[in-house]
Amino acid sequence: MIALTMVANTKFRIYSGFSTDVGTTRERNDDTLVQRKIPLGYFAAVADGMGGHADGDTAAALTVSSMLEEVEKASNDPSEALRNGFVAANTAVRRRCQDAGVIMGATCAAAIISAGQLYIGHVGDSRVYLLRGANLYSLTRDHSLMQEIADIKGPVAAGGFAPTLKHIMSRSVGAEDDIQPAIRTPVPLATGDAILLCTDGLTNTLDDRVIRRVLAGGTPREAAYRLVDLTNASGGEDNVTVIVLRVDAADAQEQSSVMSLDELLSLSVQTSDGDLHPIIDVTMNPMNWSVVGLKLDLRNVERGATCEIPVSEMGPLAATDGVITTPQRTEALLDISHSSKE
Repeated sequence: MIALTMVANTKFRIYSGFSTDVGTTRERNDDTLVQRKIPLGYFAAVADGMGGHADGDTAAALTVSSMLEEVEKASNDPSEALRNGFVAANTAVRRRCQDAGVIMGATCAAAIISAGQLYIGHVGDSRVYLLRGANLYSLTRDHSLMQEIADIKGPVAAGGFAPTLKHIMSRSVGAEDDIQPAIRTPVPLATGDAILLCTDGLTNTLDDRVIRRVLAGGTPREAAYRLVDLTNASGGEDNVTVIVLRVDAADAQEQSSVMSLDELLSLSVQTSDGDLHPIIDVTMNPMNWSVVGLKLDLRNVERGATCEIPVSEMGPLAATDGVITTPQRTEALLDISHSSKE
C-alpha cells in the first residue's frame, strides 16, 4: 500500500489516552510509560523490561526517565534529541547493571511531535503505529532475531523456526556499551491521525486488523483501555502497555477536494516495507498537465538512491482520501532508477 501524507498548515492539538496492565499470568508489570509536554512539542515513550531478567521493571523505568530528562533539555532537532535520549538511557541502565551486579535491559519506542511532524526512535520490539483514515501503518521494524531471519529468508521461512526466537532481541537498552536506536525520517502529520505506541504484549496477541478497528472506533482513552482489555481477554500472557495520541487541528480549516502541485510536493509516499519517503519532484504530461510520475527521496533507504513510480502502475491519484496502491515493494522500485552519487 502506498499512502499520500499531507503536511497540514495548522496548529495541532494532541489528545492522549493510555493504559498499562500486568496481564493475566505475570506477577509483576515490567512495562512503563511516560508522556509530557517538552520544549520541542510533545514526548511519549513506552518501555518493556526484558522478560526473565532481574529488575526488568527498574530497567524500563530508568529508560523512560533518562530519555525524558534528555529530551526536556533539547531545543532543536527532535531526531537528535531522541538519539541522545537513547544514549542516556543506555548509559543509565548499564551503570545500574554494574553497580547492582545484575543483568537487565529494556525495549523502548519513543516519539516526539514537533512542528507538525512525528519523530520516532525505537530499540527492540516495542512499536509505533500510525492510523490514517482506514489504514494502519507500522512505523517501526522489530529488532529481534525472528525479524532478522524473516528479512534474510522471508516470513514463510522464518515461520518454520521456533516461535521463542521472536523474544530474542538483537538490540535493546542496556545490552551493549554502544546503542544503535533506529531513528526514522519524520512523518508529516495530518488532522485525524492516531498514533499508537505499544509494548509487545499487545502486538503478540492482537493482529493489526483488530488494532485498526479499535483505534478508529473511539477516543484515545477509550481505545487505550479497549486494546488492553482485548489483550487480556485473548490470553494476556504478558504485560501490556499502550499510549494512543490523536491529532486534531486547533483551528479547523476547510480542506479543498482539489490537490495542488504544491500540496502534492509536500506529501510523502509509504511503500509496503513501512517507510515513508518524501516526494521531491513530479513528472508532468505537457499535453494536459496531469501527473504521470512521482520521484521519491530514498536516501534513508540507501545513500544516493531515488526512484520514480509511474502513475500508470499505481492507479489514479485520489485527492479525497489520498490513497493509491501498488504491488511493488521498495526493493523493486529501487531497480527502476538508481543513483550511486555520494
